[in-house]
Amino acid sequence: MGAKSKVEITRFYEELRQRFGWECVDSLRVFLAQLFRERELAGCTFFTSHQALCIVRYSTCPEWINKPCLTLDCTRKEDRLVLSLDVVLCHEPVYRLVTERVVCRVDMALKEFDVLYEKFLAAHER
Repeated sequence: MGAKSKVEITRFYEELRQRFGWECVDSLRVFLAQLFRERELAGCTFFTSHQALCIVRYSTCPEWINKPCLTLDCTRKEDRLVLSLDVVLCHEPVYRLVTERVVCRVDMALKEFDVLYEKFLAAHER
């Protein structure tokens, strides 16, 4: 799936839940409504692969390969999310990346997102 707007992402997760019964995306749907309402996320692009939403700062896949990526993912516990920041240190001759991952309740997710988002932005300045 290509890059999507906030509205398209929200609609995509609503449809997964309503039309296809994917209860596992409920925590992500709740969090995204809050995130998109309370944070601007200027310059970000959104890609989704069903249960995971990727936030990058480039509009096409070839551009964001080997660049910092924030991923929001569902868990088996309906009140929890996984937030991950991947930063590639090098990709030749060895692919090396650092991942910081947080698993938290939805009510704590915005605070945890803000911590990772600050690091995400800083990683683009390197």
